[in-house]
Amino acid sequence: GHYSEKLLILDGLTPLTRWYDLTNFDISPVLKTKQGRVAFRKRFKIPAEVTVYACLQTIYKLSPRMDNVTREILTRDPDAVVLFKELPMTDQVGKQVKARLRQTLSGPLLRRVHFLPPLSDSDYRDTFAIVDVILDSYPFGGHTSTMDAFSAGCPVVTLPTDFLSGRCTQGFLREMGLGELVATDLDDYIEKALWVGMDLAYRAKIVAIIQAKTPGLAKDTRSVEAWGGMLSDIVRGGGVNGTGERKYLASSREHDHLADHLAPTDHLAPTHDHLAPT
Repeated sequence: GHYSEKLLILDGLTPLTRWYDLTNFDISPVLKTKQGRVAFRKRFKIPAEVTVYACLQTIYKLSPRMDNVTREILTRDPDAVVLFKELPMTDQVGKQVKARLRQTLSGPLLRRVHFLPPLSDSDYRDTFAIVDVILDSYPFGGHTSTMDAFSAGCPVVTLPTDFLSGRCTQGFLREMGLGELVATDLDDYIEKALWVGMDLAYRAKIVAIIQAKTPGLAKDTRSVEAWGGMLSDIVRGGGVNGTGERKYLASSREHDHLADHLAPTDHLAPTHDHLAPT
């Protein structure tokens, strides 16, 4: 197995979703107009009439495999630009990513990659209004940023991994009935991203589903209630290893099922991305 910890089975997805029912993910009203979106793009030197594929995760999540995804999207969609963002504390990582991209992309393709500077909270939220497709980072995927995207009505394409850090987005998508945006390998990930980006009618359908389903996702209390119940049971049942905890322990059958479901495959095999040439 991947983890040495005991496996406890709880209902629901993650307590995070409740945050989006208790707070507002507000996009500036002007960004709800075409003129406002064009002006916001111009501010960051993004052309008005392009399709924006964005990975707005912390930049250290951009493994070399995402470089290849970027190249394929820019090559196959002539109207595409790819958008990343930086943070003050990730300046050195940003330089490494840019150096890698200079090796991976030709000059014309590289000019269609945009790096946003560190953003205020309001600018970060407004950025989702100019994005057409969110690329979930791989292999370390999104969680909070994915819910940010859904709150703004943005489609997200993901490729789940064997580890929890790469499986949150697919859980959210499947809960909303959008398993079609969950890829099976990197080639499929690229195909799905291009499908959403290049097929306007399909993208509009996906956006409508996300807008309709996200409020229900945010109101789902199962995970919060499950965590509260488990912690109470553990305290009342004698603490760790007591009767309260045993109530939630995965059975041998559940262990076997999860082991089969998460069995490593070629495209998910562990790699040493941090050791890759830059």
